[in-house]
Amino acid sequence: MPEIMGRTYRGHTYWLLDGRKMPSPSKIKFNPFDNRRWMAEQIVNGIDASEFLATITDRQQWRSEAVKLGEKALGYAAERGRECHRIMEALVNGQPASVGDPQVVTDPVLSARLRVDPTIERDAQCAAKALEAFRVQPIMTEQPVINTTWWYSGSCDLVATCPVFGDDQPTIVDYKFTKSVSDEYALQQSAYNHVTNTLVRVQNRGPRGGTLPDTWEFGDMSDVRQDRAYILNTTDGYSSMVPMTTDGEVWKAVQAWVVAYWAFLDTNPVGGPVQPVDSPADESAPF
Repeated sequence: MPEIMGRTYRGHTYWLLDGRKMPSPSKIKFNPFDNRRWMAEQIVNGIDASEFLATITDRQQWRSEAVKLGEKALGYAAERGRECHRIMEALVNGQPASVGDPQVVTDPVLSARLRVDPTIERDAQCAAKALEAFRVQPIMTEQPVINTTWWYSGSCDLVATCPVFGDDQPTIVDYKFTKSVSDEYALQQSAYNHVTNTLVRVQNRGPRGGTLPDTWEFGDMSDVRQDRAYILNTTDGYSSMVPMTTDGEVWKAVQAWVVAYWAFLDTNPVGGPVQPVDSPADESAPF
């Protein structure tokens, strides 16, 4: 079996030790034009951006600047969602956290922008209260997971039981802070629902009680529901629990996406030869 390593910084990245980066469920998108349309709307709706673009006469420069503005808007939306998620997790666990903490958000411009955004703390508090109101019972939170058949990996927000789900089967829940829940999120949730293993950090001690390097062990995910997942979406101070169908044709589409990833974005297909290399010593773990 290929060896795996990962590194975390305001997100989760996982790759094989031979240097091949594994795709993440959060990156599975079949409608890239939707993102381009959204970016265009941000440009059109931004008065300053429109005025700025109007001063550019060269078509290639206009296109380049328009793409930059759209990517900037899209990037902030993603960072805002991550920050809402981080603050919500802190609230749920009774831990202190401040929006745009420079020690966490090291980009000073982004940190300053997040700090003056009043909607972040509002939506984070709303999401935390929604978990309590829905009587969600957590089993795992922020858990690294992997599919060792199709070779993708990520970190799921929550595995839990909840009366809303209709039974006591462990179910994956994803947190979103977006204006609307798109159908394409079902692809992401399907990938999470079909992981083969979770990964558990094991702290090791020597015979005399000394600390040894931590190791990682595969945990079982076979009892997690595969046909349905839920998204706890919070926007404008309102939370809703949205069901997503994740089996059948949706799961087939995910498999097709992963095959395409390895076929066109990597030199070796799924199951290809692996030559492990030593794991970097800093900020890394053997998973």
